[in-house]
Amino acid sequence: MSDFPVPPEDCTFLGMPIDYVAFKDTGSKNKCSVHFVEVKSGSAFLMGKQKNIKKAIEEGRVFWHEIAVDGNSVK
Repeated sequence: MSDFPVPPEDCTFLGMPIDYVAFKDTGSKNKCSVHFVEVKSGSAFLMGKQKNIKKAIEEGRVFWHEIAVDGNSVK
């Protein structure tokens, strides 16, 4: 697929609800980026959940959550 947006080795397969997530240029503070990639073939189209995810990403409703765990308790 010549138009694949990121190097395949940067991709992690999720499958559902989105096919891939990729982390590109992670060694760079200014170029590091996160990509969500959905692959469709033939007459396939985005499902409702996929459309909602696409819209959330486009509108910037993307968040980072970091959870520190100490033993069996959550800090």
